[in-house]
Order: sequence, then C-alpha cells, then structure tokens
Amino acid sequence: MSLRILTVGWLVCAVTASCASEPPPKPPLTWDGLALVPREGLDRVYIRPCASLASYKRVMLRHAEVSFDQNWMPFTDPGLRSRNVDPNRIARDIEALFSRVMTRELQQHSYEIVSYPDDDVLRVVPAITDLFVKFADPAGSADGSSAFLLNTGHLTLVAELRDSVTNTLLARVVDRMDEHGADIPVGTSATGAAAAERMVTTWAVALRTALDRAHAPPVEGKGANSKTAAEGDCKERASE
Repeated sequence: MSLRILTVGWLVCAVTASCASEPPPKPPLTWDGLALVPREGLDRVYIRPCASLASYKRVMLRHAEVSFDQNWMPFTDPGLRSRNVDPNRIARDIEALFSRVMTRELQQHSYEIVSYPDDDVLRVVPAITDLFVKFADPAGSADGSSAFLLNTGHLTLVAELRDSVTNTLLARVVDRMDEHGADIPVGTSATGAAAAERMVTTWAVALRTALDRAHAPPVEGKGANSKTAAEGDCKERASE
C-alpha cells in the first residue's frame, strides 16, 4: 500500500467539511508488513515483527521530501502572490533545518552520519507533508524576504527506517503537528529559526532515543528472559 495514499487518507478529514462531525478513521493495524505499536510522543509507529535496530551504529540520512498543504495556494492568493513567494525556497529551508537538527542530535550522542551503505548503517528516509506557511508581518517587504510562520495544524512527518544495504523496511513513523492556533515562525527571523528548531528536535530526539533503547544492555531478570524468548521465537519464524 502506498505511503502517500495512507497518509492522505488519515488526514483527509482534517481538510473536508464532510468529516466535521465524524471521528477520524482508525489507522490500520498493519502497513506493508509492519505492525502498529504504541510509542509515547508519536502518533503512529509501525515496526516489522522481530526487527531490531541494535546492529546499527551509524545513520545514512536522506534529504527530507517537503510537500505543502493542498489548500496553500501561493500563486492564487493575492497576499502571497504579491510577495513573489517561492515554494521551492521554503521547502529547501525546511529541508536544510531538518537535516541540520537531525545530524546534530545524532552526532552529539555518538551516532556517525555517513553517505554510503554498510552492514551497520541505518537509512532514514523522511518526508514532511501538509506544510502550511504564512507571513509573520503582513506589511513586510514585497520580495518575500520576511520571516514566515509555520502553521503547525498542517504539518506531518513520515519517516521510514531501512537497512542501508538491503533497503528492507524496518519501521515507519507518522507524527502530525496539530496545535491549532500555535504558529511557529521560521525563515529569516532568529527567533523563528529557534522555534522551528525546537519542533524538529522533537523528531530527532525520538529517533535517537529509539537507537539508544536498541543498544541498551538487557536488564537481568524478567526483561532479559522475555527478550531471549522473543529472539528464539523470531528464529523459529525465520526457519519456517
């Protein structure tokens, strides 16, 4: 099933009036062979059964693919059109911010960022969808140089974790920023850059924490026994 089709399916009720009185559809329990598991602080996390991040010591970070909300129309909205808004520049700014924050968070915790696949390299494939931006200052310059506001009611991260050699999909994360009325400025403003950085750091910390958890030594007792039993079950499945 297509990643983008499922993502749009989950978000369609947020942008159509027909869903105003209906609860959002429940996410599927499985997706491309991955199983839905609860993870605090993240909306949806799917993990391949028996998959582990323990063998990955380094990270290969792909550039984030950025797409805008379907209702954001910079070429038909008079206010945006008068400023010569450049969607490509905005996307590049968000992509660069994501890469910078993610790299910093991982490197500060001893995870090397590499550009080539290897047995111990985890490939991270991120996408930022439903991005909606507006100008912080309505009376700003007409060349689009003003700082932007990032409307967090329309921002979703979809990140895939893959083995860098085989490209096997190990996990997929879907996390939506849905804080109505909470506008985070980004762009030329130093204050705005700091605010957006804090938002992206949430996702970077989530990835780093997942790697830390996978590398943590097993706790003696019940937890260690459970892990051993689970590993044995996975080996039995692989031999079937």
